[in-house]
Amino acid sequence: MQLNYLVVAARAAAGLLAVSGMPAQSAGIANAGDDAHVIVTATRFQSEAESSAAIGTQIISSASIRASGAVTVVDALKRLGGVHARISFFGTPDEPLDLRGFGITGDQNAVVLLDGVRLSENELASARLAGIPIDTVERIEILRGGGTVLYGPGATAGVINIITRAPVAGQRQADLRLAAASGRTSDARASGAIAGDSVGVTFASTRTDSQNYRDNNATRQHNTTAAVRWFGTAGELGLRVASERLTARLPGALFEDEVRTNRRQSFLPLDYADTDANRYTLHGKTRIAGIEFAMDAFRRERVTRAYLPGRAFGGAFFDFFSRTSAHENGVSPRARAEFTLAATSHTLVGGFDESRWRYRNISNSVANDTLLESATFDAFSGTDEAGTQRNRAWYIKDEIGIGNSLRLSAGLRRESARLEMSQPFSSGFGQNYAYAAERSAMGRELAASFAAGGGWTIFAHGGTSFRIANVDENRGRSGPLDIQSSRDINAGARWRSARWQAEARLFRSRLENEIAFVSAAVIPPFGQNINLPPTERSGLELDARWIPDAGLDLSAGYQWVDARFRSGAINGLEVAGRRIPVVPRQRAWVRVTWRIDAAQTLNAGARWVGEQVLDNDWTNGAAGGRRLGAYQTFDVRYAVRRGPAEFALAVDNLFNSAFASYAGVVTAGASAGRLFFYPDALRTLRASIGLRF
Repeated sequence: MQLNYLVVAARAAAGLLAVSGMPAQSAGIANAGDDAHVIVTATRFQSEAESSAAIGTQIISSASIRASGAVTVVDALKRLGGVHARISFFGTPDEPLDLRGFGITGDQNAVVLLDGVRLSENELASARLAGIPIDTVERIEILRGGGTVLYGPGATAGVINIITRAPVAGQRQADLRLAAASGRTSDARASGAIAGDSVGVTFASTRTDSQNYRDNNATRQHNTTAAVRWFGTAGELGLRVASERLTARLPGALFEDEVRTNRRQSFLPLDYADTDANRYTLHGKTRIAGIEFAMDAFRRERVTRAYLPGRAFGGAFFDFFSRTSAHENGVSPRARAEFTLAATSHTLVGGFDESRWRYRNISNSVANDTLLESATFDAFSGTDEAGTQRNRAWYIKDEIGIGNSLRLSAGLRRESARLEMSQPFSSGFGQNYAYAAERSAMGRELAASFAAGGGWTIFAHGGTSFRIANVDENRGRSGPLDIQSSRDINAGARWRSARWQAEARLFRSRLENEIAFVSAAVIPPFGQNINLPPTERSGLELDARWIPDAGLDLSAGYQWVDARFRSGAINGLEVAGRRIPVVPRQRAWVRVTWRIDAAQTLNAGARWVGEQVLDNDWTNGAAGGRRLGAYQTFDVRYAVRRGPAEFALAVDNLFNSAFASYAGVVTAGASAGRLFFYPDALRTLRASIGLRF
């Protein structure tokens, strides 16, 4: 019998609140002055003390976001968090993120959360962050190299948690922002909040239309979110509903000579993709007998249609039309207890996560660029894939405080997954596949933090993380891939004073059975997801910030990553010691914010990204060992306030640098050795006006 998670969660949360006798009062709603407090969710519960942050967590405040002029969450992550991102093939601001050198699979090895609820999707799509209005973000938490115990598979590189602003008691606020930018781009954003003594409502809507930089790259994206929260002295109950509508034309890649001729052009005038998605989230929390209980439940629906170029088969050229649908339900009850034992303070968290995912992909092959508008299974040229996946996990974590200086943390997570897949190929292509299998994995964590005095804190973290290949990744296989596992070590030091703060981190992750896609040139005829030979990521991260006075804020960062194979071969290709493709070895960034006076702000920044191995070049020797070269970008933004209005002018890629953040190499066939690129935009201007009522 299908479990209706939302109904179950609603009844459970209502019951908890009823048992606790929740009155209709305003306690629990943030106060207007709470912006000065750092509230973190390292234990999947809110806490009003920075000391409760996960060891090694970076926190980006709303004040920093406003001062930087970031217009999207991804923009804030790049400018303030030092997170690497590369161009989105859809032409949207939802650029794939890479925390620690995972390259193409970067967004599958970091978990993205919205208010503690997982946004990362099983369909291998990047988390949709463009629809989160930046004005509604209270803070962003970045936990590098950890998070598996609390947040599950795919957290080897870390966790990014976007926390939105809670309504304030008695609040009446509305924000409107209109913008126009290069590429015939228009952007409209509206958000608002209204709250009484015991209930608050928030609403946000964004609409972006753009022709973008490339030909055949027009996009239209419309996102709407509405949420309601009931508050009381003993807890809260909330419901969030979000929808996304995206249509995008796809320009495709260009060969090197084509980029030189016209880097805007496209040879794929018919290619497109569109997405319709809805998400419903219910959450509740209360306190009974000194123990805090919470529950999240969600339902996610997503339909994607795409018309994409194919390749030559038997002398004929085929394109592919596909329709992919996914539905997922999940529930996460948990509890937290705080107590003292033998002169040590403990924060003990335990919980259970369950999700059920249904997936179906219908595709057809279409000859000679003939557009097929219906996705129905064709007996000769199509495939009808269907799969289900059920994940269940329990976890427990204890944060231990010894005196005022030493913090320890230990955690354990056990997760199991059952996967069922049916993939009947047409008579014209390959064989049929069907299987049912179960997988299970264990994640562990040990961490310590010591306040050494003089503003110094030393921290270390070690553990194991994992990723379970989902139904989508197991397509075309007679059985599922092995579990990706990693042994992770992180260590660092942080120093803070009244005007300075600096942090250094060392990390290493040694992976077995890493999951990645290998192209048809290596595994013919279509390419396939496989378990790679043993790999490793190790590196150094540096961050510094200086605030000499109230009007000036300077920050800088550096990352060095060595991502390579430790041993082995891929289908006969020796890769031992070779670098992982699409991973820049070095990156650096600097940013300055100058508050000229109470009304004017000037913000400027620069980013440098070092050379990287081309996509598909597993041996590092294709095309004579050529690399995607280093590039740098500069941005500047000036804003002035007049009453409730803010006027801003921003320039990205100030010096008109012609670069590409992604490139690959063809390794087989008539075009073997040729490089292909997705060119990034040249100089971009953006003018905006924002109103707050």
